[in-house]
Amino acid sequence: MYRRLALILFACFALVLISIPVFFVKTSYSPATLIASAYQEGIFGKPDPAKATEWFRYAANKGDPISEYQLARRLQYGQGVEIDTVAARKLFTHSADQGYAPAQHFMALLALAGIDEPQDFVKAAHLLSLAAAQGYANSRVELGYLYRSGTGVKQDPARAFELAEKAAAQGNDRGITLLATIYLFGEGIPQDQKKAIELLQQAAALGEDQAEEMLGGAALNGIGSPKNTATALQWYTKAAEHGRKTAQFVLGLLYSGQDGGPNRLSSHWYLQAALQGHAVSQVTLAARLDNGLGFSKSKTKACAMLRVALKQDLPDNIRQPMQQQLKTEEGVLSSQQLDEVASLEVLYSTPEGMKQLEGELVKQG
Repeated sequence: MYRRLALILFACFALVLISIPVFFVKTSYSPATLIASAYQEGIFGKPDPAKATEWFRYAANKGDPISEYQLARRLQYGQGVEIDTVAARKLFTHSADQGYAPAQHFMALLALAGIDEPQDFVKAAHLLSLAAAQGYANSRVELGYLYRSGTGVKQDPARAFELAEKAAAQGNDRGITLLATIYLFGEGIPQDQKKAIELLQQAAALGEDQAEEMLGGAALNGIGSPKNTATALQWYTKAAEHGRKTAQFVLGLLYSGQDGGPNRLSSHWYLQAALQGHAVSQVTLAARLDNGLGFSKSKTKACAMLRVALKQDLPDNIRQPMQQQLKTEEGVLSSQQLDEVASLEVLYSTPEGMKQLEGELVKQG
């Protein structure tokens, strides 16, 4: 019995020894990258980010595109190393040039956002096309949006649908949402609101915040099913808690209509949206500060917030009356108060300043 067990164990050990070199030959990962990944995932024990970085750096120095990308991410975001965006950009670029899809996707996002260089939608579309051709789901989604809007490429609803369908089939939550949007509006295909709602529910089940927001809008407006404000509130709340500023603004609107006026929930959600730079919410917050609705009354804070809002892209039917309102309100302030408004405007123009305002207002509540 023991001899048979020993033979079985020996055979298993031999199989492992044989499979290791075969694995190294067949895998696209270099041995050093595999070791780095093992340290990163804790295969040798506890995860060891320092050791992982050391091995990623070793492999990256030899030109391995996967390790170049992994090291670049650490340098870009300061994960276990000091932030060095210049070195990160070089590594991202070299990895992308070698055809590594995640690096191509990252470089495309930089081109879309215009980070460290002017926006270049054509370049972004090209890089996304390269990554999408390799089956990279996130790139299929972003490229689908570009074809849907005709940004950086010729508008092509059929191509947008194709990319969205492929990404959705891969289980990509944003791909499912994009596909739902195309069905909802019937872009290049017959409109199918029922199918759209089903897809949005799939995406929302995966925690996709845009899908949650769209389901809120569908319930509020009776799209795909009868109007249901309670259901709309549920979906908008989920989206708002995930940081969707439009959902936060809508909740502010919905709750402000309850009990004949503004309430704590309404003020809370307007404030959250304003913190994220939602211009109309900032206008609303300014009005509430000026009138003491939901917050302690403060004309200087109100004027400063309105100044910040007016620096953003507001609809003309809001901008013009608010400009006149600001002129009227500031016309009754003293020079000392105007100096305070100017200082607060500078403060509220920064994320840190808005967080400070939030702390003050929450403390008041």
